[in-house]
Amino acid sequence: MKKKYKFDPTEYDFIYKVNNFDFFFFSFFLDSEYRKKDFIFTNCGNEWRAYLNKKDRSRTSRGGLELIQNIKHFNNYKKKAKMIIEEAKKSFAFSVIKDFHNFSNSDLTKHILKTAKFVIKLWSIYLPTEYFYYDEVEKRIWQKIGTENYLKKLTRNVKRMQKVKYGLRTEINKTIFGEHIFYNILKEVARRVKINENRLYQLSYLEIVELLKRKRIKTTNRKEYIIGRFSKWRLITGKESRKLIKLLEDYHKQKTSNILTGQIGNRGYYIGRVKIIPLDIKLDHYKEIKKMKKGDVLVSGSTGPEMILACRKAGAIITEEGGITSHAAIVSRELGIPSVIGTKIATEALKDGDLVEVNADEGIVRIIENHV
Repeated sequence: MKKKYKFDPTEYDFIYKVNNFDFFFFSFFLDSEYRKKDFIFTNCGNEWRAYLNKKDRSRTSRGGLELIQNIKHFNNYKKKAKMIIEEAKKSFAFSVIKDFHNFSNSDLTKHILKTAKFVIKLWSIYLPTEYFYYDEVEKRIWQKIGTENYLKKLTRNVKRMQKVKYGLRTEINKTIFGEHIFYNILKEVARRVKINENRLYQLSYLEIVELLKRKRIKTTNRKEYIIGRFSKWRLITGKESRKLIKLLEDYHKQKTSNILTGQIGNRGYYIGRVKIIPLDIKLDHYKEIKKMKKGDVLVSGSTGPEMILACRKAGAIITEEGGITSHAAIVSRELGIPSVIGTKIATEALKDGDLVEVNADEGIVRIIENHV
């Protein structure tokens, strides 16, 4: 009898979404520390989403508070992050320039597994920088819970964590964007096993290794799936996945209106025209940023090092992802521009050219004029 999987959508928070996050990249996620948490990951069409159990998020935020307020723990973590950043710079430079044509299948397999192991470690170390680790820290800072010295220490360590996050994210970008570190490897694998390169992106790194060993692999259509602790990390596809994904999305769907609310990333007030640059792995960011005018309001799922030029052009920033350690919060403070983060629906509610009022003193965005 076929097992029926179920979960309660009310027990989960929507965390973030990414466009065109192919299964190949996701396979590293699945083998990292993220798997130890009660996540649900979905993919529908080109949109990949992550949800986290509310109780697990609460436990995680207590862990984030402990990391930020315990200087010994923080310094140990920072040291570990610094080491892997330096290691990544050397390792990834090798992968980008290396000609894999002369590698034997055995050597290419070893290189894929070695690089994958390192990428999984990188993702695992990055996990404690995620914004949902700092709900409790954010609450204490904004509500001024604690002594003045304690709050100064928290704020100082948050800023230090933001720098660590930026350094790690810069290296992580090399594993997923553009001509990433696996780009030339996958081209070579596709040539050897005589398979369309795009198909390789729907396989895990371990399945690609199996192909190099000349073994047959059985796969399903991974354009639509759901997976998580609830399924004991079994990938659910087809009709059953559509039903479960709809259950999640229907519960978390928010009505769009002329007013969006979020968190304060950096205080300030601004009126400007919207330029949407989605968080999309396959997007040509340079080309998209060139279309942006100086002073536009940058709207995205989240921002990262790949969007720094857009941030510098922006008069204000609005994101769907939130949190005190989010890149948008970091960069908006550095640039001295208003930002409203954690709106969840900004890229759905707003359109390019909309005239918006960004009131980042209150965490409110209002559409003044819809672009026709």
